[in-house]
Amino acid sequence: MKIDKRLQDNTLVKENQEFLDKHIPEYELADETDLPAHGLRKLADLGLKPIRVPIRMNGISSQGEYMQCHWNVKKIVRRYGGKRLIGQEIAHFKECDSIEAFCHSV
Repeated sequence: MKIDKRLQDNTLVKENQEFLDKHIPEYELADETDLPAHGLRKLADLGLKPIRVPIRMNGISSQGEYMQCHWNVKKIVRRYGGKRLIGQEIAHFKECDSIEAFCHSV
């Protein structure tokens, strides 16, 4: 498996950290209430720092089409302004104790 050089030398991690600090100054890092400890350790070993993004239960961002995050965010940005942040949603499946990442927009 070929690993991106930016991931090997931590450049990608530094770029992501700078982006978060500049554009999302009040973000919270994910913890064991979000993912199991071994999953967090595995992500940290890869140089990744998962953040917690609250799920909106009311307001315009809660009214989009189900499973259409990219399209929903594009519509909100076009209408109200702001920027779209693209990343991965990390899901933990307890039945088989696995973690998967899905492309996601907020």
